[in-house]
Amino acid sequence: MGLVSRFLRHAPLRTALRPRRGREDRGPTRRRRRGPRQDAGVSGTARKVPFSPTEPFRYCPADGTKLTDPRPSGGVTCPLCGRSWYRNPVPAVGAAIVGGDKALVTVRAREPHRGKVDVPGGFLEVGEHPVDGLRREAREELGVELEVDPTPVLLAPHTYGPEGVWVLAIGFRARILRGTPDPADDVAEALWIGAEEVEGVDFAWEHDRGFVRAALAQRG
Repeated sequence: MGLVSRFLRHAPLRTALRPRRGREDRGPTRRRRRGPRQDAGVSGTARKVPFSPTEPFRYCPADGTKLTDPRPSGGVTCPLCGRSWYRNPVPAVGAAIVGGDKALVTVRAREPHRGKVDVPGGFLEVGEHPVDGLRREAREELGVELEVDPTPVLLAPHTYGPEGVWVLAIGFRARILRGTPDPADDVAEALWIGAEEVEGVDFAWEHDRGFVRAALAQRG
């Protein structure tokens, strides 16, 4: 009997004596140690990268790819996803609310510039028209409905907060249609001031002083 025939003849016996071990018989499975997954341009070790609102992006906000030096226009394109990124100012709206011979200003209850004076308003939401955003902010901050002159009377770039984020302030003249100013938690106090008081007010941003002064001069 050849070697192959002998093996085939005894194969059932060998199988019975040495049954195939199932997964439950193998004991704990050893896992291979794997390092952190490395995507393009992403380091496996977390690093603290200083935030700058003025310097060009250094990493793609979409996928984390390290970016090259910016173009002369200031933009930079991600080599992985193809998106272009720019540092743009954040739009904010404000209202010079005039009633008779006075204008309504608010005392800030929060940083930055807590305790200083500005005009009612705030940052726009995504896709929001500036006039709609101003009306929303007036409802949220003061509980009033505004009639807004849709022609902007102020366009002022300025920095905001300790990190110096650039903001584009857009100012409108307005008057109260309904309601009495009732400050919310981000407004410490609402004040009516006349033209003779404008110079003595401690404004958080100097452009608001000129904004209120001009609105009072144009009342009527």
